[in-house]
Amino acid sequence: MTNTRGFGEKPSRRAVFAGAAASAAAAVIPFPKPAIAQPVRVHYTLSWLPIGQYAFIYMARQLGFWKQRGIEMEISRGYGSMGAIQGISGDKFDMGGAATGAVILSRTRGLDIKIVGTQGYDAGLGILAPANGPIKKPKDLEGKNIGVTAAGGDTPFLPAYCKPV
Repeated sequence: MTNTRGFGEKPSRRAVFAGAAASAAAAVIPFPKPAIAQPVRVHYTLSWLPIGQYAFIYMARQLGFWKQRGIEMEISRGYGSMGAIQGISGDKFDMGGAATGAVILSRTRGLDIKIVGTQGYDAGLGILAPANGPIKKPKDLEGKNIGVTAAGGDTPFLPAYCKPV
């Protein structure tokens, strides 16, 4: 006599318990875990001092967002957008922040850099003068000297408005 079951017949209690035991064993057996790679060190340069516009970088580090993804972020203060771009293109930094205009200008000059995203809410290109001072319109700047950040993101655009000294 053979012990075969046809399609649609209920399995025996022994078969159900054997299947349950195999499933439980499979659930308990640990699967091999993938090897954890060494953390990636990223050196980031700000375009200037650590001010509010860079809060997201410091917060992500403080809250451990990068560490959870295997990234060790080193953050350095900057010396202007053009300085940050030079540091990145010269391999001193892996990435950083710079004014979009400075990045576009650098690209037109042939530097191999890329914009991944923007981080400013508006363009800050402008010349500041005291409200109660003699400068009221651009024509009032004629014959005057102004101070600029040599490596600032806006500095390359000033010759369109002012004669460099």
